[in-house]
Amino acid sequence: MLIGEKEKLALEYEIVPSSGHAILGHFRMWADRHEIGDFEDVVVLTAVQAQIEHSLRVADRLADSALLAADKAEAVRIIQAALYGRSVPLSLEYARFNLTEVGLTSFDTLWVFLIATPAEQRLLWRKKKGLDVGEVGFPVGTYETVAHEFLRVFGTEISNHSHLRH
Repeated sequence: MLIGEKEKLALEYEIVPSSGHAILGHFRMWADRHEIGDFEDVVVLTAVQAQIEHSLRVADRLADSALLAADKAEAVRIIQAALYGRSVPLSLEYARFNLTEVGLTSFDTLWVFLIATPAEQRLLWRKKKGLDVGEVGFPVGTYETVAHEFLRVFGTEISNHSHLRH
């Protein structure tokens, strides 16, 4: 199921049959037709749902003065240094930009960050074993709109198909 537009921003998932109580499936993001995540990986989709819910709780705090003028490589460097450096308060402060956990293991080879300026939101991603940084900008509120729609559609699908839970 594709939520959003691949040409702008989209979240995609597919539920796979499972014998346990967990709802398993595939997940990835799309930004300006760039595929972000490993769709072959199997993840617990309700955990993806929880991570998206968490990302929406901090979505109103995506602006940061140190990131406003930073180019994409510098912004990723600043966030990574804060998240993975030795300062716990700084890592907690910068965790709000981290979408890497949204994709769970489908994002294992990537860092994915979302930041905002007054004019736009910027999705940044980088392979953990690479130097190239991807960046796509879109209007403020785009991520929230797509994320809310994902939660609505996914929630409806799992509630309408109770057999998915057994």
